Amino acid sequence: MDPIQKFLMECEQEIQLQSGDEEFIALSKQWIEKANSLKYSYHFNWMDRPIIQYPTDIMALHEIIYKTKPTYIIETGIAHGGSVTFNASQMALLDLVDPLPSGKKRHVFAIDIDIRDHNRKKLEEHPLVNYYTLYEGSSTDANLIKKVEEDIEGLQHNLDGGMVILDSNHTHDHVLKELNCFEKFVSSGNYLVVFDTIVEFLENSSWPGRDWSKGNNPYTAVIDFLSQNSQFEIDKSIDNQIMFGVAPSGYLKKK
Repeated sequence: MDPIQKFLMECEQEIQLQSGDEEFIALSKQWIEKANSLKYSYHFNWMDRPIIQYPTDIMALHEIIYKTKPTYIIETGIAHGGSVTFNASQMALLDLVDPLPSGKKRHVFAIDIDIRDHNRKKLEEHPLVNYYTLYEGSSTDANLIKKVEEDIEGLQHNLDGGMVILDSNHTHDHVLKELNCFEKFVSSGNYLVVFDTIVEFLENSSWPGRDWSKGNNPYTAVIDFLSQNSQFEIDKSIDNQIMFGVAPSGYLKKK
């Protein structure tokens, strides 16, 4: 057997074993409960911008992006901008190893209802600024979504090369609206990623001052969305691989 194929096959077998290991599952849940209580995900940066993600999810996104090679990414929720610089860096790497025809450049379209001045300044001064466009407004506003669509087309990208990442307001109703608004931008075989589905599974956590909770969060929105939309399915292989992250059942693959 080819040694590379042998290694990949062994990895698949090991992932299946770990995903069924009850002790590992329990330890992973215990670990993420404790990590969440210590705001662990706030302590990482991507190219000098706080990314506020778990390293496991960052690696999962990298593997998805490199494998599917989207021409554009739409993301909701900017905060400090680490996810913007991460996604932009992945687009730049893809342009390096797999250039688009006619000199087109891949691009990130990032939306947030409130882009703080200090964060906007950092993003506008960033070396990758030409790889993203920032929009301030509600991610479910029809006029803003139309503007994003026009900008995608203006950059000579068609709408069949896209990936979407949702990470803004985490209430059920808002995420469900986002899912219904943005699913059309996801190309066949690519992903609609919904972050913070973990809210449903954290037993000992609370979110003071937030509107979301167990029973009202991105996970419940995903389940509702999938009951109405047969084009997407949960890619459990990613959950099985990373074991602990903030998006269990949130990696949705378009069939």
